[in-house]
Amino acid sequence: MVGEVAVVGLTLAAALLAASGQLTFKRYVKPFQRSLRGVASVLMEKHMLGGAFLYVASLGLYLLALRSAAVSFVYPVFASSFVFVAAISVLVLGERVQLRRLAGIALVVAGVVVIALTY
Repeated sequence: MVGEVAVVGLTLAAALLAASGQLTFKRYVKPFQRSLRGVASVLMEKHMLGGAFLYVASLGLYLLALRSAAVSFVYPVFASSFVFVAAISVLVLGERVQLRRLAGIALVVAGVVVIALTY
């Protein structure tokens, strides 16, 4: 079994990797034809494969966390990926975040903290 801090760390790392994969997709996706061939050509680009690798790595860490803690704990902590996506999109993509969205992100952070303290 893995300790409490390690479970939270694994879950947060998984969330960060998933967020990084998502932002990789956003940054490098190019217009494509709405056909199986068009989708396949985008999915086979090196950056898309890199984003997929980040998702697979995220899944591996997430599964390690699930081995040692209840899904009712791990999954809500994984919701911190929403926070990571917002932060990375501002820092890397230059997106703007409105006050209402920041309030929602603050609620997610508060929820993750409350759940993490219950473990």
